[in-house]
Amino acid sequence: MISRIKISFALVALFVLTFLSVKAFADDRILRPYKVDIKLGYAHSSASSLIPGQAISQKFGIAFSVEPKYGFTDNFWIGLRLEAAAISIQTDPFVGIGTGSTLLTGEYSILVTKDFRPFIGLGLGPYFQKGIYKNSNDDPNNNFVTNIGFAPRIGFEYRHFCLGIEYNIIQDSFDYFGFKLGFLIGGNKD
Repeated sequence: MISRIKISFALVALFVLTFLSVKAFADDRILRPYKVDIKLGYAHSSASSLIPGQAISQKFGIAFSVEPKYGFTDNFWIGLRLEAAAISIQTDPFVGIGTGSTLLTGEYSILVTKDFRPFIGLGLGPYFQKGIYKNSNDDPNNNFVTNIGFAPRIGFEYRHFCLGIEYNIIQDSFDYFGFKLGFLIGGNKD
């Protein structure tokens, strides 16, 4: 039987070796492992109709997101995107659609330099949508509809600025495209 002293020694040695290897790996990194993306941009729906037989005349809006991220490596990041979007649709009885989402995201940086990082990624999670009515009496339930969706994305980061394009595909609901500009807090070691 292995004594407690040997087990304790082995655990301490494992901890020290793990700490030293992580420290050595962290020193080789170009980027810090934590960052937050804050983005604002244009939202546009690809939907042609919400109600059969009624075309949508306008499909533009605005989107805002905050996304804290952790970088396992300089190339691979995982995050949590919190986004709100409002899209004007101008079809009776609606004047717009409000959407909120909380997506688990993953991004892969194709090329990593200190200044420029193009990336591709994907987000998956719940979307909360609500029609914005011309007359508040037209909405008898006043409820949000929750659906699962995903968002493929592509973009780049330049120093502390970012530009991204993503398409939010929402199950049984109102999909929309987002083009956002923003800035990063953290990430770079400068």
